Amino acid sequence: MRHLIAALLVCVAPAVGAFADAETDKWIEEGLTLREQGKDAEALALFEKANAKAPSPRGLAQVALAEQAMGRFVVAQKHLSAALAQSSDAWITSRKAALTSALAAIEKKLARLTVTSNAEGARLKVNGQDAGKLPLAAPLVLLPGKVKIEVSAPGYQTTTKTLDLAAEAKQTEAVSLAKPKPVASAEPAKVEPTKEPEPAKEPPVEAAVPPPAEPAPPQPAVVAPALDPGMSSDTKAELSKWGWISAAVAGGTLTLGVILVAVSGPSENDILEGRFNDSCVFTEDGGVSCGGPAKTLGIISLVTAALTGATATGLLIAGYSGDGPQAMLDFTPTGAFVRVTF
Repeated sequence: MRHLIAALLVCVAPAVGAFADAETDKWIEEGLTLREQGKDAEALALFEKANAKAPSPRGLAQVALAEQAMGRFVVAQKHLSAALAQSSDAWITSRKAALTSALAAIEKKLARLTVTSNAEGARLKVNGQDAGKLPLAAPLVLLPGKVKIEVSAPGYQTTTKTLDLAAEAKQTEAVSLAKPKPVASAEPAKVEPTKEPEPAKEPPVEAAVPPPAEPAPPQPAVVAPALDPGMSSDTKAELSKWGWISAAVAGGTLTLGVILVAVSGPSENDILEGRFNDSCVFTEDGGVSCGGPAKTLGIISLVTAALTGATATGLLIAGYSGDGPQAMLDFTPTGAFVRVTF
């Protein structure tokens, strides 16, 4: 039974292979027709489909030629080189000259770059894409123009360069990575001791020299002391007002007292001639006493005038002290009087 199953598989296998080859051949033929019509993208899709189902040097070469037509030179070079490497294939052998010429045309559109580094195990990135560890087994096949490479390694500073590759160039770029600089430990800031401020030097005190004594005036005058500098001008004006009112009252009272004393009794001639009024009485010593209530009122008026005058003097002295008018009480051999200076 086992021998029978094995025989059947041997018979079926060539048939399946033949069917697969027929189908892939059909896709390839359709792709070639599309290529002739200038539909390279559609043809590439059929070639990739056929090569994926039944990989072959023929299918891979057709993929590379379609990629070349579309300007995808990097992958075209890779695929065509892989197809030509299978030199024992009959299809490749019969078309080797044409395929080699196509590969040469592709190579003219490309540049090769070899990157080296001093750091062991450094990784290379090309245009942001990982290209592997250095050193690479083969040079990089790239399109000409601006290329950005980045080389990094543990314990080294990453280095980035931008290269300008020319077509058909074979360039080698050596990238030297530097060790990172050691970070210096921050030293604690030195705190300088705070200097206490020196005490301010007081200016030397000069000995007060007393002013020379002024000669005594011929007529000593009592000058009212100045009011406290803090007294307002309104207060001084109020004191001055009442001072003048008191002075007026004193003057009127003095006048009244003089009149009352004068009219309270007879004159000396009246006494000698014996003319007395009802207010006169004889004393025990033989004298005459006249006046009565009028004289008493006159004496009270004179005393009141003296007190009121003293009050007026004090108020005027207080009200006109300082920079304004001043009132002074002057004493003379003949009496005392108030003198106001402005």
